[in-house]
Amino acid sequence: MVVRIDGVAVPETPQGYLVTIILGKLLLHLLRFTSPHLAIDASAGAEFSELWPAVAGTARLGSKGIDDKRINKVEKGAALRSLMPGVLLEAWKPATELPQSTLQDSMVKLPTPCGKHFIFYPANLALAGMRGVYHAFLTNCECGKSYLIVTEGDGAHFKLEGSQEAITDAYERAPGHEITLEDENGVFLCKRLAKEWGS
Repeated sequence: MVVRIDGVAVPETPQGYLVTIILGKLLLHLLRFTSPHLAIDASAGAEFSELWPAVAGTARLGSKGIDDKRINKVEKGAALRSLMPGVLLEAWKPATELPQSTLQDSMVKLPTPCGKHFIFYPANLALAGMRGVYHAFLTNCECGKSYLIVTEGDGAHFKLEGSQEAITDAYERAPGHEITLEDENGVFLCKRLAKEWGS
């Protein structure tokens, strides 16, 4: 998320992080700013109740349902509104509006979060993800950043960014066994995950 003020340039880095958690019929929408100086009052709409910071007598759980279309909007940060005049709260576009992946021969060309480069991974991993078989792999971007990527049912997701050492450590700790895929493009190492990432 970014905090925008009318007439001021869009920030180059995120100023807040949004997390959506669904536990049974309970949907939690969490917003944390990178600095207390950036924190603004915000609302996700009438069907949400503010649970924290707690204000005496205001926390309540609504009984009104929320459909998949609204959940998708909430997850993308599109439901949040600033309660301060002249201040906007928006999704950080480099994270939410990456170009679509494309298929090149037997590889998927995936744009990196920097917006300038691409990485490639075997299309077979994307197909396996659609069938519920997930994989993790690490890669390095041309700009020097390292990423841990996990394939899931809806595509490949950048799960972690950091130093090559930190990403390698996270990859090694991922629950699963390493496999080697080989074709005309060369050798590709990845882990077939024993369970869904984060579960």
